[in-house]
Amino acid sequence: MTEIPETEKEHPTFTQPTVTPEQARMNELLRKLMDICTTLVIKVATCKCNHKSSCQVFTKAQEIAEIIDELQELRPKT
Repeated sequence: MTEIPETEKEHPTFTQPTVTPEQARMNELLRKLMDICTTLVIKVATCKCNHKSSCQVFTKAQEIAEIIDELQELRPKT
């Protein structure tokens, strides 16, 4: 396999895709939504309710948590 010269590693010849203002806004809103949903999920998961097994709020929070988990796996690492 051919090694990439150090200069090309530091300065790749390809360009990064540009993000439109709409895409940037959507990303910002998705981040906010994930943060708020995460807070909700944590609050619901740590509540002392004895009816979690039949609680629709708890069930929805679990669904939200699964989606957030998948989104966080897909989100670019910064």
